[in-house]
Amino acid sequence: MEFRNNSKFDGSVRYIYYFISGILCWFLILLTDRVLDDLGQSVPFPERASFENKTLLFTLSTQHDSLTQIVKSYDAKADQLTKASELAQQNYQTAKESFENWLQARKVLGEPSKDREVIAKTEVLDGYYKIQQDWNQAYSKIQDTIKIYRDAIEQVNGSVAQEGERAGKLAYRAEQQYDLKVFLIRLLFILPILFLGIYFYVKFRNH
Repeated sequence: MEFRNNSKFDGSVRYIYYFISGILCWFLILLTDRVLDDLGQSVPFPERASFENKTLLFTLSTQHDSLTQIVKSYDAKADQLTKASELAQQNYQTAKESFENWLQARKVLGEPSKDREVIAKTEVLDGYYKIQQDWNQAYSKIQDTIKIYRDAIEQVNGSVAQEGERAGKLAYRAEQQYDLKVFLIRLLFILPILFLGIYFYVKFRNH
């Protein structure tokens, strides 16, 4: 009877040991995970901004802002020219309709080119047409100028993109080196613990 009680007691103690060992393992796992995180933070993470040419980016940003302001200024002038051209076109159409109605009502006899009044009205009509054409030409020139500045803006954007790509490649390489350093540091921390665990397992596996 006493033998059975001792067997039950030994079994209970064994389960208690297993439970305590499990708790200790769980605690050590959490502790190790925390330590590994802290080891990873011991190496500074390479930020992409540190690989960018800040002087170049500042210069490009200044150029971009300046060109953008110039384009906005020319856009405002283009809007004014558009309104002026539309007004000149309306004046021309109005004068043309008035002239045609006047010709029909007058019923000019002979050659209209020899009639002084007809010639005078024709010159006025041609003047309206010339004004409209002048506004259109001025608008076309401004549009050409705007295109030149917008092309310059695109070149600046391209330079910014190239700098970003260059910095991105350098940052990617630095991140790979960072990952390798963190891995080696964690490995140096884990290996002694792993060897120690193997040693205790081999030596005390029968206990």
